Amino acid sequence: MLSDILKTYKLNTDFNHLGFYESKEIMQVADNLKEYIRLGHFVALTGPVGAGKTTLLRKVKSDLQKTKSYIVSECQTIEKERVNLSSIVQAIYLDFNEKIEKDRESRDRKLLQLIEKSSRKVVFFIDDAHNLHFKTLTALKILVERGLSLVLVGHPKLHFTLSRGIMEEIGLRCEGIEMQGLVGEVELYLEWVISQAGGQSTIFSPEAKEEIALLCRTPLQVKRIAWEAIKQAYEEGEKQVSRETILNVIAPDFRDLRTELKRLGYTARDISSDYNFSIKQVNRFLDGKLPSDDPDSKQIATFLKTVGIRF
Repeated sequence: MLSDILKTYKLNTDFNHLGFYESKEIMQVADNLKEYIRLGHFVALTGPVGAGKTTLLRKVKSDLQKTKSYIVSECQTIEKERVNLSSIVQAIYLDFNEKIEKDRESRDRKLLQLIEKSSRKVVFFIDDAHNLHFKTLTALKILVERGLSLVLVGHPKLHFTLSRGIMEEIGLRCEGIEMQGLVGEVELYLEWVISQAGGQSTIFSPEAKEEIALLCRTPLQVKRIAWEAIKQAYEEGEKQVSRETILNVIAPDFRDLRTELKRLGYTARDISSDYNFSIKQVNRFLDGKLPSDDPDSKQIATFLKTVGIRF
């Protein structure tokens, strides 16, 4: 079926594995990140699910490695939620090609010496850093003070965590960079995706392109919705993807408040615990059952607008 779809719409490939989209915003983020790393800063790169953080990191890490002035290190464990200080220390040892010491004191002493005496700047990347325990974040301060350039990558919730008073010890030392997605560039990105796959922009009707621009905010959303629409258009015998087909492949909860929160890394329980609301009140609000004139409703709405959710 895949080969038939590609042949019908004159494409060379699907939309899953494309190149690096060099929008003005993304290139500015990349330049800022590399400059902070050059200066030895502690950086938090945040953005919603699908904003392109991982793709950007591949580009930045590749650029750094080409200069041969950096040791690029990261935890490659699949279970990201299990990343802690011990796994971070072990990863740095591995990237130095050094044998890790058995007792903790010797291990830590040697690690600090490796970082301080290295002829190349050591840059450590932690993806899904919103899952890190606050004690791990705080402990990383010592490594940063000894010369480690640290880049945390995660959902917008990570920025909120670092800005809390309880995290001041580490948060005030951190530079924040935010990726917002495809601000004003959804149609340009769609055209780029199609061209990267070897196709013509006429695959989608003007109305379909307009609908995608209205619905989507991130590269991931554009790629997945556009590709699912192409598959359905093929099944329906459409030579050109229509607006109706775009609407048909949108998940029922695509714009649901809970879905929006999840894209930003939040759950109802997060809002409840961080803002001292009852979980019942938060769930009532998200389900549209909390009256708009309720004081809690107004405060929850203000929070959601602050983190970027549009009503």
